[in-house]
Amino acid sequence: MGFAVGTTELAKHFLPRTRPDGSDRKSFWSGHTANAGAAAGWNYSVGIPIEAAVALLRGGAKLHYLTDVGVGAVDGWAAGWVCGKLIPAERGP
Repeated sequence: MGFAVGTTELAKHFLPRTRPDGSDRKSFWSGHTANAGAAAGWNYSVGIPIEAAVALLRGGAKLHYLTDVGVGAVDGWAAGWVCGKLIPAERGP
């Protein structure tokens, strides 16, 4: 999740975008969607539905545009994939 949080915070700082509701300039990209994907790891059967649900909720609340949640989902997926490749899975006895 550190990868997803770090890249999201950098994007929000260097690529300011006003939210659809006008509340601030931290719309791009969706950190909630990225974190949901990263938390689910590289398990696609779990990660994709969770990311999709979070993305729909964030967009429905008028906090993000479609591109915000789309890029956030890709960032979360990438974080889970990279960590899955770098950190070997635990093997049982």
